[in-house]
Amino acid sequence: MMDIKEREGRGKVAHIIEITDGYKLVVDDKSNVNEPLHVLWWENKEDGEKKIEVVLNRYTGELIELKVDDEGYFSTTNEMMDDNKAKEIANAFLKKYIKEGLEFYTYVTVKDDWRGLKEINYMQEVNGYPLTNTGCIVRVHSSGEVVHFYYNGQKAIQEKPLWPNEIVEENIVLENLKARQDMRLVFVDLTLSSCKYESGEEVKGYHLVYEPEPSYAFIDASTGEDLFEPEHYKLAPTVPVEKTVKSTRKKDVFDLLDWDVEKFIKVDEKEDEYEVRMKFVLKEEAPKEIEEKDPYSMDEFYKKHFPMLQHDKFVVITVDKKTNQLISCLMWTNEKDRKSILSREQCLEKALQFLEEIIPNATKYVQLWDDYEAEEGIERFSFSIYVNDICVAGKYIMININTENGAVMHYSGESSNFIKELLAYETTPKVTNEEALQIYKEAIRVKLEWYIDNDAEETVYQLLYKQTTDENHKEPFECSRDIRYIDAHTGEKIWSK
Repeated sequence: MMDIKEREGRGKVAHIIEITDGYKLVVDDKSNVNEPLHVLWWENKEDGEKKIEVVLNRYTGELIELKVDDEGYFSTTNEMMDDNKAKEIANAFLKKYIKEGLEFYTYVTVKDDWRGLKEINYMQEVNGYPLTNTGCIVRVHSSGEVVHFYYNGQKAIQEKPLWPNEIVEENIVLENLKARQDMRLVFVDLTLSSCKYESGEEVKGYHLVYEPEPSYAFIDASTGEDLFEPEHYKLAPTVPVEKTVKSTRKKDVFDLLDWDVEKFIKVDEKEDEYEVRMKFVLKEEAPKEIEEKDPYSMDEFYKKHFPMLQHDKFVVITVDKKTNQLISCLMWTNEKDRKSILSREQCLEKALQFLEEIIPNATKYVQLWDDYEAEEGIERFSFSIYVNDICVAGKYIMININTENGAVMHYSGESSNFIKELLAYETTPKVTNEEALQIYKEAIRVKLEWYIDNDAEETVYQLLYKQTTDENHKEPFECSRDIRYIDAHTGEKIWSK
């Protein structure tokens, strides 16, 4: 029999979507979420990965978001829906559920998304250029039902930005960008990427490539000046490190972590093709029963789905399945005051000793980032990885050291297997830096876009020239197909998807 809470929840959304009997209410919360939200979530009784999410204005009942995360919820038809039909359905949906502002969304695009849904993007515009962070998105299923609706940042703005009185000529901006462009030689792992050669052939595994530096820019269209200094586009500078104190190998690397291993018990272990992840909690908290305050609150939902959140202290350790080498360690503990007994230099020695226990001769392959944020009780160290003096792009190591006892509080690293692999790679490029740079320069384009600084307190739009290598890229809210790398052995362009 359906309880009162379930019945009331279904009643609140009945004019938007019919919730079938195969679903149960798991969240009905307007106390632990932001104003003025009222969050309602249903979960499939047989498959918790399938959900229906509805967010309403708690005062007016107006729809703020709808998401049907179940591909089979609506019957699929074999007929292909054209863009006009999808737009017609989306327009009718918005007229029904958006009380005001729809007339401002004059910039409308329709495309097919990766799930086979029709995605209709509504935005405001100035001079034919869409204003980012305005409007909403509607996704339509082949059945003709709307399965996803949400606002794209903010609702309609009344005072749109003015078009600049003067705009710097495109060719001037383009020449300035080309003059400052550079390339750097790196190793990169493209196994999990969707990168392709110009021919369409997929690129997998490690490759020696030239990476554009920078690959993007923010140029004020009215002045031609960059919004940022050159350092903004560069990775943190690094310096080589030396191990100054010989480490004393312990029985187990876990002994170097900031915990009393005897007080913890393993409560969960999962593995995939490459890694094993283990979760530990205090023995005294293992049978801990958490008093359920409100079974339909957002907090309780996450506690049920992420049981580790029930514990004040827990440790998650990931090891390489093949070598049993530590990959990462997350230690969740209550915040407490720590004495700063050890200097940063002493903590660095502790970090390097730890790293050498994980990766043999690690100091030969890592370089320390020459910038850091000071924090009481913790010293944080970030390292880039170099093999044969060539940086391995996208591979980093981070270590946090307790300044009171020198123990490792957090570690995020990489398996040393790829270092052994790269040591055998050919490191002399057949294509010079100058040749790669010329190939990239010939592909650079610029395009006008409205830009907002998301970190600023107020929303202020600026018209910018953005750097791209995609000749066909038009929409600022879509991912462009850009040149990611130049193959250092063949000179071929490697494109993002």
